[in-house]
Amino acid sequence: MYTLTGLEQGQAGDCSGWEKDPESFSKRVADHYVRTVLKMGITVKRIYPHYPPSKEVMDVDFTDELTVAVSFRGLPNWVMAMRLRHQPVGPPRWYSYSCTTQGDLVLAEIPKPS
Repeated sequence: MYTLTGLEQGQAGDCSGWEKDPESFSKRVADHYVRTVLKMGITVKRIYPHYPPSKEVMDVDFTDELTVAVSFRGLPNWVMAMRLRHQPVGPPRWYSYSCTTQGDLVLAEIPKPS
């Protein structure tokens, strides 16, 4: 489960499992982006590295025309998501993240980091 709200007081958990699994992490971020920014309820078809073999940016395909790129270059402070293959690309969104003690990923949209 993931939300846009902050963690309840005293529920901070370890996110290292998410950080070590770029496929699952990128799927969660891309799902959230598609649902909240693009207002679509579609499912993921494929997840793969944007520039193999690096896993700093993962592409998440929803349809042949809709791919969301998820960048992990800001870890552990933030992740970024934006729509690809559609002109214009974007809009980009940046998210801070944390985890509950149960291991659930919590995303919070933040302004573009400097």
